[in-house]
Amino acid sequence: MDEVALLNSFLGSTVVRELLQRMTGNCEVCGNRLYNYLSKYAGEEVNLCKTCELGYETFFKGAILAAKKKYGVTDEELREFVSYTFNRRAILNIAHGVIDNGLQEPLVPRAPTLVVWNVTKACNLHCKHCYENAGEPMPDELTTEEATDLIDKMSNFGVATIAFSGGEPLLRKDLTKLVERASSHGMFVSIATNGTLLSLKKAQELKKAGVGYVEISIDSPYEEAHDEFRGVPGSWRRAWKGLENARKAGMTNGIAYTVTKKSVGDAQTMIKMALGKVDTLMFFNFVPTGRAIDKEELDLSPEEREAFLRQVYEQFEKYQGKIMISSTAPQLGRVCVQERGPGMMHLIAVKEKAKQLVRLIGGCGAGRLYCALEPNGDVKPCVFLPIVVGNVREKPFDRIWSENPILLALRDKNLLEGSCGSCEYKTVCGGCRSRAYALTQNYLGGDPGCIYYKRWTRKSTAATQKQPV
Repeated sequence: MDEVALLNSFLGSTVVRELLQRMTGNCEVCGNRLYNYLSKYAGEEVNLCKTCELGYETFFKGAILAAKKKYGVTDEELREFVSYTFNRRAILNIAHGVIDNGLQEPLVPRAPTLVVWNVTKACNLHCKHCYENAGEPMPDELTTEEATDLIDKMSNFGVATIAFSGGEPLLRKDLTKLVERASSHGMFVSIATNGTLLSLKKAQELKKAGVGYVEISIDSPYEEAHDEFRGVPGSWRRAWKGLENARKAGMTNGIAYTVTKKSVGDAQTMIKMALGKVDTLMFFNFVPTGRAIDKEELDLSPEEREAFLRQVYEQFEKYQGKIMISSTAPQLGRVCVQERGPGMMHLIAVKEKAKQLVRLIGGCGAGRLYCALEPNGDVKPCVFLPIVVGNVREKPFDRIWSENPILLALRDKNLLEGSCGSCEYKTVCGGCRSRAYALTQNYLGGDPGCIYYKRWTRKSTAATQKQPV
């Protein structure tokens, strides 16, 4: 029996489940027990009642000791991790998911760990690949009151991170208020912007409001190529200025670089240009959806994507400690496993002893780890997957997340079909559900952007040809 199966057998015990439910539940005197335990372990002053103090000294400390031995981590590493409130929220959310669903492969938390919120459809650029087909704002975008109320509800549900995006989120006049509201709940807040409107004053304002990370889209190391792709002259220079302002304001920052046939050859140059200027360089998967629905020719071939992701892995290793280099392509999970063994997952360092955790983290998290929220309250599994699964004006967010059959299906890797369904790496990758839908109209189908898709297709064709007529 492997470790995941063994843990599930352990979790099946009535006594164990009751203990877990008690530890993750609320004390009438102290509040949530697990959150308080994590806060106390992080070094914060937490007043616990005698019963909770006993639980901390026995059950919780015992669990910490077991985790340190199992995964080879130190007290310092664990304390640093739980010192961030959003990490505590994420741990509590995952614990609730395990209680609700058992230890699934990959993990299914109770609430999304991340909500990407396109707060407006308004935009000052005209990018060729825009998934939102942004330009003018929607006539029925959520009001400030509706938006802040939704943030409260998402916080109560357990959402740990909100990424405000668009359109161009800086065009939303109440953005700072939304950031402040989310931050007040201890949620991690990031902003994805084209950077052209990020003045130093605005960056300082957002930093003060609670923005933890700003990601600015720059799609080429060359001005003309970026401006042509983004549709507005001068956008490249203004984007770099936005990054400079973010740094001056003390904000953690990164570059979002969309990888296409035209831009893939310049990725190495972009890495060298980004060194010393940003904390993260994220290579985004190009998906033919939104304004790019008829631009499939810009997408990398499976072979090109494979070669590029192996370069991403190599560059991560080369520049580790200087800049974080990664990709949103779920195939990167498989590449990491193949290159080094299950010691890394999407280039997030994991101790060698934590191999089983790779299967739990999983690849594509659409509808499982995160979801997208549209300006008018529509909920989608992913910003690149144009399937509306509900609207928060018509149904509470937590019920949409917990009950929608499409979201439930996306969480079960055993329901994947075609090449992804038969792939041995489906729990660490699972293919891009958005590309599968864009190219095959089946969100559970194989990902045509993967080299394994072609291999599976050839095998399926050969098997069919051998069948007697």
